[in-house]
Amino acid sequence: MTDYAELIQPDRGQDATAIHLVNSESFAEWSKSLSAGQRASLKAQKFDGGGYQVGIVTDGDGWFAVGGVANPESLSSW
Repeated sequence: MTDYAELIQPDRGQDATAIHLVNSESFAEWSKSLSAGQRASLKAQKFDGGGYQVGIVTDGDGWFAVGGVANPESLSSW
């Protein structure tokens, strides 16, 4: 059985997980900053920056997320 109290814990001083927001127009330029392996990972996930897409990318011993949005400069709560 899942102990939900273990899943909901306060910040313990660990680094935050980065979330990068891109759209289909900015994705190609942004992805140039990634390694070939990271770009291949996003390609395998069929991530191209389209709205409502999410990609997970390994980064050394950690990872980061990239989210596709319609306009990264004008976000709403939905």
